[in-house]
Amino acid sequence: MTRIGKGFFMLMSPPNLMASLIPMAVGFAAALQTLGRAAISDVIWFLFAVFAMVLIETGKNTVNEYFDYLSGTDRFIDEAHLTPFSGGRRVLPSGALTEKEVIVIGVICFGIAIGAGLIMVFFRTFLIFWIGVLGVVISICYTLPPFKLCYRALGEVAVGLVYGPLIVLGSYTLLTRQYALTPLLLSLPICFLVMNILVINEFPDYEADLRAKKRNLVVVLGKQRAIYLYSALFCLAYLSVVPLLLYTRNPLFLLLLLTLPIAVKAVLNCKKHYDTIPLLTASNKMTIAIHALTGVFMILAIVWGYRFS
Repeated sequence: MTRIGKGFFMLMSPPNLMASLIPMAVGFAAALQTLGRAAISDVIWFLFAVFAMVLIETGKNTVNEYFDYLSGTDRFIDEAHLTPFSGGRRVLPSGALTEKEVIVIGVICFGIAIGAGLIMVFFRTFLIFWIGVLGVVISICYTLPPFKLCYRALGEVAVGLVYGPLIVLGSYTLLTRQYALTPLLLSLPICFLVMNILVINEFPDYEADLRAKKRNLVVVLGKQRAIYLYSALFCLAYLSVVPLLLYTRNPLFLLLLLTLPIAVKAVLNCKKHYDTIPLLTASNKMTIAIHALTGVFMILAIVWGYRFS
């Protein structure tokens, strides 16, 4: 693989793609419940949307990498605070790509993704237009000056909105050509959990973010008080299962509560080791696992609920 190819792969960050692929899959499952077997014939559109989403993710990562590098956030992180879950993708600090190459890759990715989005708008449904526009705008403005959402304690909410309601509803609407309340309710646990992934990932970067004036919620609250935020987001994720159960009347969504013991363990570990990075990473892993398991349990509940309804 060439140097550019390796750099592109680092920017794409395949493990992190799960954050977008899980809500897309949940939206597709909800569409399958609505349309039945007819949704399967449109799987090509779902795969086309996945292609566009991968490009948006890569483009978003280029913007984050570039401006976090300029602000010093990524450069201020030392080896002791570097983990697989934090510190950025290290494309620029490692010298894998130049700043110009990162910009070019970002422009190309967003350009192709926007083109793919317009194809879906014109040949599938216009209803996804504003969902797509909002998603792209938030992705770009996440670190782009003067907006810099993640530097103004708005990054966590922005991530929750995009990787929860926007992606689930967008995937559902693309296939069904309609809006509905069910995908929005499905998106709520995912929204709070993906916010929590971001929160726990901010702990190791605390000192670097503070130095770079990146005022995310962990920096604003401080590590000790941020533990309460971490706990609260888990609580909101599980509480949001209640309206989903009441509206769908599908008891299989109780499967989501199976991850509750893992969440308790993650919070207790964070409370004990919030300032000890090697031990804190267990909470990072558990939070990511809960998000993934929630997506799997949701899809099972939707599919099996449809089969036996």
